[in-house]
Amino acid sequence: MNKPTSPKPFIIQIRDLMRKLAPLTNSASPLPVNQIVLKQAGLLPVRYHGEVKILGKGKITKPIALSGIKASESVKVEIEKSGGSVALHNANSANQRANATNT
Repeated sequence: MNKPTSPKPFIIQIRDLMRKLAPLTNSASPLPVNQIVLKQAGLLPVRYHGEVKILGKGKITKPIALSGIKASESVKVEIEKSGGSVALHNANSANQRANATNT
């Protein structure tokens, strides 16, 4: 039987993210959002250390800057439209793993 090689990411809906972060986003500059912020907001279990992915059920009302968090394509487009950004810091390690399996 084929089993996935990595665990599924923890899923957070954009509507839940925006609801929890609304009190923190008072300025026009993007609010930095990473796993620490998600844990402080109560969206992510404190002891969780795996991958996180934001999915697109809801609207982005304030600019946010995701860092080290995956996002669906529709969420990425909405974040960039709102003046925010999406950055994955571990992209190089994923490329290295892909190259190692191809050799």
